[in-house]
Amino acid sequence: MNRDILHKYWLNDRHSQVLYDNDLKMFIVEMYKKTEYGMKKIMTKPMGNSNEQLAEDTAEDWVHMVLNYPLPKEYVNDN
Repeated sequence: MNRDILHKYWLNDRHSQVLYDNDLKMFIVEMYKKTEYGMKKIMTKPMGNSNEQLAEDTAEDWVHMVLNYPLPKEYVNDN
């Protein structure tokens, strides 16, 4: 897996980063949320044939809670 981190976003208990996968030739957004046990990855979202701006917007939307995916049950009691 050959990925470059292009952008990172933080706000309160949320973090996201935009990566570029050099093998797959696509942008990927990773979304994290702070839980009782630390930062947990909530989702990895491949952006397909999108451009970098759409990946950035998705990452920003996550930290600003515009995208509010529910926290999976397994993360609630994860330690």
